[in-house]
Amino acid sequence: MKRKECRACKSKNLKLFLDLGKMPLAGGFLKGLDAMPFEKVYPLQVYVCQECSLVQILEIIDPEILFQDYSFSSSTVKPLIQHFKEYAIWLKTKYNPKFVVEFGCNDGVLLKQFEHLGIKNCGIDVSENITEIARNDGLDVITGYFDEPTAELIKKRLGLADLVTGSNAFAHNDQPEIILKAAKRILNPDGYLCLEVMYVGDLLELLQWDTLYHEHLTFYCLSTLSALLNRHGFHVIDAELITMHGGSLRVVATQDSQKQANTSVSEILAYEKEKDLDDPNTPVITMANLLSSKYRIWILSGRSDVTHQATVDWLAKNGVDYDHLVMRPQNHLYMPDNDLKQMWLDNIGKDNVAMVFDDRQQVVDMWRKNGLTTFQVADGDF
Repeated sequence: MKRKECRACKSKNLKLFLDLGKMPLAGGFLKGLDAMPFEKVYPLQVYVCQECSLVQILEIIDPEILFQDYSFSSSTVKPLIQHFKEYAIWLKTKYNPKFVVEFGCNDGVLLKQFEHLGIKNCGIDVSENITEIARNDGLDVITGYFDEPTAELIKKRLGLADLVTGSNAFAHNDQPEIILKAAKRILNPDGYLCLEVMYVGDLLELLQWDTLYHEHLTFYCLSTLSALLNRHGFHVIDAELITMHGGSLRVVATQDSQKQANTSVSEILAYEKEKDLDDPNTPVITMANLLSSKYRIWILSGRSDVTHQATVDWLAKNGVDYDHLVMRPQNHLYMPDNDLKQMWLDNIGKDNVAMVFDDRQQVVDMWRKNGLTTFQVADGDF
């Protein structure tokens, strides 16, 4: 099955940038030479969303094929054991959770570290053979998917969690919103969602192309992951680059809009702007620059003002002429874009606006309902 729209923003404006042809599954080991003629292969094409810049594989392999007889056991890899030991200590030191839920827990390599630290825990993983290993070690592990029904079962049995985490598992899911809804169901209102994902910046900088295979559906940078989390009621308060799996991104998010992001978030976002992990829309920039000789150019951005300086730097680097930049304030993190921009328009006054350029359909509709001439610059039905 092949997706027709972006996994994060639902845009259909997707661009193929790398076609590796038909490839076998990374874990599809053959039993012998006689099996070679019967080896199954699947298309391996990598796309980027032209709207939100998410890098993704659209060909979906049935999880029952990928994970039911899973060959990767994390506890057999010594560097991973050390990584999860350090990660558990990091989580306890920074957030001191009393109860942690881990999705994609594999054989319980992280859960064992929580046990050693005296932290109540529960794990979920889809692989029957791997979760059996964890349960044989005395760990509380559920075989299945981390979705709202599973979250509800855990909540009834063990209560609300202080922290939900997933390491190198979030990007394996074709529908990340299912995990995010489950996390919201099981988390305390002031709890934390902690994700470790392979970092697309290292994919680019370190040429980590061997990590492109069917199991890894999505490759995040902080800007794309932040945008996805924002759409589902989370905002990022901490982020750091780590060495796991050749280069990964660790992100901490919360539903509590009063919690402020630390400087590491803006620093990584600035790095991504510098490395052009967020590509400019050149025709729109050209048009804005032409119009700037006659009109004042106001940029109204739905992105959090945590990224203000990084955005200013990006605009300067890409030669954008403008007079004023307005960004989403922290107290309006969850306000839909169309409502946010309506509020700004009310403050500006529509009689002061000559024309508008935007992409998202619901926002374009809002401008037009206000009687403003609006140019839709991309397919924005998301």
